Amino acid sequence: MKMNFLSMLLLAGALAACSGSDTTEPPVEPVIPPGPDPTPEQTYQVGDLYDRDGVQGVVYLLTDDRGTHGMMVSLTESERPWSVETVETGANLLDNGKYNCTLIRNRENWGAKYPAFKWCNDFNAGRYGGWYIPSLYEMNDLYIAFNGGGGISNETSGISPCAVDAEAQARFNKYLTDAGGTPLSQADYWTSTEYGAGFAYPYDFVWGGMDDGYGGSKADIYKVRAVRGF
Repeated sequence: MKMNFLSMLLLAGALAACSGSDTTEPPVEPVIPPGPDPTPEQTYQVGDLYDRDGVQGVVYLLTDDRGTHGMMVSLTESERPWSVETVETGANLLDNGKYNCTLIRNRENWGAKYPAFKWCNDFNAGRYGGWYIPSLYEMNDLYIAFNGGGGISNETSGISPCAVDAEAQARFNKYLTDAGGTPLSQADYWTSTEYGAGFAYPYDFVWGGMDDGYGGSKADIYKVRAVRGF
């Protein structure tokens, strides 16, 4: 039987399709370059300036052995009474100033009645939170750093008197002034720890510790500093 020309072409195409191999290349996967290395954590030493996201302070305490977390003190200070009313607030914790300050801020009209706390809380404007007046034991940590001792938290509590080291105090104050701040004063500083309705604990930055071991009148005007964790 004779085939016409069109039939022969169709047969030839079919034979070629059956006998040939599929030469289509698989798609090539795109090469994705590796991303940048993660930014290493910032590490600090006592005396370093912490300056991130609008928050500034001088580091005075490290809470891990890598130097990535700790405490800083504000660059400035003020002089205010603890309170202008004689009321027991419950802000009596010796080792948790953040808790003490929270209790004060929960009181009615606290900004007018608790001037030291109002000054400190003004640091927390906008998204820059976390500042508070240190408790008695926390203020002792600041004094130890100011006086040249330690720098690593050992989770112990209490007041640790030590000999005055004028050279160390001058060195710490230089950290503050180099950062554009105000040096710590040889004066009494309010802590956030109250001692009854009419009294709270000031901390003596001349010798370290409390004046005669008792609280001062909340109406007294003493220095105030704020601290913050990082």
